[in-house]
Amino acid sequence: MCAIVVWTIVLLSVWRGINSSSYVVWVTVPVPVFFILVIVCKGLTLEGSDLGLRMYIFGHNANDQPPDWNN
Repeated sequence: MCAIVVWTIVLLSVWRGINSSSYVVWVTVPVPVFFILVIVCKGLTLEGSDLGLRMYIFGHNANDQPPDWNN
């Protein structure tokens, strides 16, 4: 159903010309960026996210130990 809606919007944009397709770009570019920011903020507020970031950036945990991959 969503694909039909998207194809209809694309068809109408192309049919109406370049002026209407510029309005479509004004919506389709910032919306995914907004959703990515929301997902990143949600992920950073989860419990234990500080440990994951520390492991990602420094490569070791809070006790300065390398990761234990056997657990």
